[in-house]
Amino acid sequence: MQLIRIFMTFKNGAFLFIAWWMGCGVGLVFTFLFWHLQDLGGSPTLFGVASIINHTSELFAYFFLHELIHRLGHIKILFLGLLGNFIRFFYISIISNPWWVLPFEFIQ
Repeated sequence: MQLIRIFMTFKNGAFLFIAWWMGCGVGLVFTFLFWHLQDLGGSPTLFGVASIINHTSELFAYFFLHELIHRLGHIKILFLGLLGNFIRFFYISIISNPWWVLPFEFIQ
């Protein structure tokens, strides 16, 4: 019961909702990004390079994010994550050359 009361506070509930929403956005990108790039004329080589950049950035984030959370706090990190996802999703939606997706794959 104590755990439920902790999650029912506005601050913690908002944190969980934002984390869930960001997860939905990332899930959509993982599901549909290569399909979208293929519609733009992207090649399997592009998909591989994009995956390598994406996963490399996740590895770096895994090792350095703890320090950033400690310095900035989890709320500011969530805000930066939402802002980064917004910029990335908007950018992906307006590009016409599929290779232009690569500069923003590191934001993942």
